[in-house]
Amino acid sequence: MSDKSVGQASNLIFPLPAILGCIFITLKLCDVIDWSWWWVLSPFWITFIFMILVVVVSLIYFVYKELKNK
Repeated sequence: MSDKSVGQASNLIFPLPAILGCIFITLKLCDVIDWSWWWVLSPFWITFIFMILVVVVSLIYFVYKELKNK
């Protein structure tokens, strides 16, 4: 697999939560699905929680690395 194809795959995965969120909102507003708004908006809040976790883990790693070097 070339580097170019890997980059293209990541470009397709990145907007997936936004696309799913828009589809779920449209289906909810058209009364096609009878889900709770928590589940309709889940692609957005799950992505947000994941980003927060990545930041927290990164901070913990860098603080640990700095303390270990002292």
